[in-house]
Amino acid sequence: MKLGEIQTDYGNEYNDLSKEDKDELIEEFKSIKKSALSIRRPTARARIQDVANVVRNMELLVRLPFSC
Repeated sequence: MKLGEIQTDYGNEYNDLSKEDKDELIEEFKSIKKSALSIRRPTARARIQDVANVVRNMELLVRLPFSC
């Protein structure tokens, strides 16, 4: 859904809310946004690079001679 469609569909409903209702709705959305899990790497390519780096680092650790 595009922003223009949202404004057309729900703009009047939002404008009809009281100031207190608007503030409550805004706070609810802020709390939802804070609690949402964020992805460190948002693109598939970046996640693939992360996995490749982890694999490379694990291989390096396995190949290192133990210094104990």
